[in-house]
Amino acid sequence: MGKVVVLGAGVMGSALTVPAADRGHEVILATTPIDQQILAALSADRGAHPKLGAPLADSIRVVDAGALTRADVADADLVIVGVSSP
Repeated sequence: MGKVVVLGAGVMGSALTVPAADRGHEVILATTPIDQQILAALSADRGAHPKLGAPLADSIRVVDAGALTRADVADADLVIVGVSSP
């Protein structure tokens, strides 16, 4: 399977991780500075996403964007930007 990196852990970015993980892809969800509440919720015993109201699959690696490495992005088969721009 492939490797998918999603930048932005809001509703849309997080929701896009679900079908990717369900299909067996390696998935990294990188939070942005405005996603700190989401990062805290998902890091606490894999709690529910505060806006989706459901936990994400354990196979999804949730990281702060600052912890995302160049190799993570370079090795990705797909990079999705799920950052809203109101």
